[in-house]
Amino acid sequence: MVAQVSNIPTAVDYTSRDYYSLRDELIARVKARVNVVDANRQWTGEDPADFGVALIEAFAYMGDIVSYYIDRIANETYLPTATQRKNIINLANIYGYLPSGYRSAVTTIQFTNTDTSAVVLPANTQLLAEVICDDVVEQLIFTTSEEVTVPALVGGVAGTATVSATHGEDVSLRAENLSTGGNDIAGEFLGTSSGAPNQIYTLAENQVVEGSIVVYVQNGDLYEPWEQVIHLADYGPRDAVYSLRLDEDNFVSVVFGDGVSGAIPNIYAGIKAVYSVGGGEVGNIATGLVTDFLSVPGKTESEVADIAALVTLTNTTVGIGGVDPESNDSIRQNAPKLLSAFNRAVSLADYAELALGVTNAGKAKAEAESPTSVTLYVAPQRNVGSLDAFPGFNATGAVVTSEWTTLRDDVQEFMTDKTQIGVSLTVSPPTYVPVNVSLTYATLPQYDAAVVEQEIKNTLLTEFDYANLDFGRNITPEDIEFVLKQVDGVRWVQVASVVRASNQPVGITSLLGDPDEIFVFQETGITIAAASSDATLASLTVPGGTTLSPTFNSGFYSYNLLNVTTNQITLTPAATETNAKITINGNAVATPIDTPAGGVTNIAIVVTANDNSTVKVYSVTVSRP
Repeated sequence: MVAQVSNIPTAVDYTSRDYYSLRDELIARVKARVNVVDANRQWTGEDPADFGVALIEAFAYMGDIVSYYIDRIANETYLPTATQRKNIINLANIYGYLPSGYRSAVTTIQFTNTDTSAVVLPANTQLLAEVICDDVVEQLIFTTSEEVTVPALVGGVAGTATVSATHGEDVSLRAENLSTGGNDIAGEFLGTSSGAPNQIYTLAENQVVEGSIVVYVQNGDLYEPWEQVIHLADYGPRDAVYSLRLDEDNFVSVVFGDGVSGAIPNIYAGIKAVYSVGGGEVGNIATGLVTDFLSVPGKTESEVADIAALVTLTNTTVGIGGVDPESNDSIRQNAPKLLSAFNRAVSLADYAELALGVTNAGKAKAEAESPTSVTLYVAPQRNVGSLDAFPGFNATGAVVTSEWTTLRDDVQEFMTDKTQIGVSLTVSPPTYVPVNVSLTYATLPQYDAAVVEQEIKNTLLTEFDYANLDFGRNITPEDIEFVLKQVDGVRWVQVASVVRASNQPVGITSLLGDPDEIFVFQETGITIAAASSDATLASLTVPGGTTLSPTFNSGFYSYNLLNVTTNQITLTPAATETNAKITINGNAVATPIDTPAGGVTNIAIVVTANDNSTVKVYSVTVSRP
């Protein structure tokens, strides 16, 4: 007799989505079906060599994979949980947020001339630096910003001159991108307009310096520059504008309008782009690394060699301002803020959140002295691990650089049509405040103290670096202790103080930030001491008229106190290590001890070392007749 298939609905546990849950559910389902056919042949699903078990495990395996990707797909559609950079950037674009790209480092070049004639080096002279990246020697190109005349050798003294140089190479200076004459211009040829709406052209290089792109569109015989804008939707059908798009591989694309929001380039019009290639944190070089000429505009290779024989060069300052493209975490944090302001500044939070929509704006804070006067503090974008201690300032944090002034101008322009009528907006730089941290730590026995100490420094500099701090942040010793207790090998850590390197209010051991302040943690400001394991008493003073037997010796732990005649006595112990803790019978050192007549009083002096682990106990016995 053939068993009939049950028509009774079977409950399905939809929470079973991992391999083992699916396997158990499938085995239970099969047993419920096949074991009713023949009671003498029960299938258990426990034999790993059983083909049925192997088949069920294959189905469970596939079910687990499918569940995983279903969850991934759901996560990738929501900005806070997306992990793929492509999806993060696309979601940010929906919010109207353009992630920051590469920014170039700037250094100062000193030329030294040993010739008896002055040497003129035009702007865009290209220089070479060699750096080691991931154990590979890499050549970086730095380009001078302006023409410089290096004085001649006079009286045996070489002439010197300095000029700033930016990490990167102008693609329009490459041989394949030079002008062919007439009305042609130098630049990378992107293509010819098809006349279609929403045309997109991708630049050939993927390390494009942000802010360096200028796009030219052919109009008859001339190439005319078009204006870069953030949102094409804000412009009309005749506006010669374009926007930029960054992909997950850091390639930049030029996007034109559709004839409604932004003009369409004329059909068959040539499109060219001028931009710089370079940038990134790799350009934040040490001094003395820029040493060679690569090219000099208007000079042949042999002429450049002649110049190099007479003129030496080096960078006298470190490179500052080099930044890699904005990190995924930063995009997740900043993009939603731009959307929440609804493109208008009403509250102070609106001002700060809108400012983050400006390229290279990493932090913003708004304050108001009155309803009609708003000060907006802005600071540049940096990723976690950046070595730039004072973004937007020189290496000492004393003078703003062109990076910040450019950011200020961009923010002011961006906020023009978003600020309410009658409100005066001032864009101001941050105030960087170096801090000093003093702490003591103890390691677990199986860990090397030197390794743990270095890891404490690394964690402190990472968790409290520029990317993780904001305007007006308050930081307490407890905040730092919480972070450092997670470090492998740390058994105990205590922060004595975290204070401003200068002008710290007396008695304050925490950081209380003003609205314009960003605290700066540097290795030079970190003082770390290993906790002492010394729990030895240096001395033990007893009341006058009494006698300690034997005479105190720090290596002896048991004593008798003789000639006691009073109902209370006070012992005064002192530890060898000043930070050790001492208790007497569990109480503070100054607590009097009762010594009743006709009895024996046992006194325990417990010394706990600064590492909170090492303990020594000294005992004193008082026998009073």
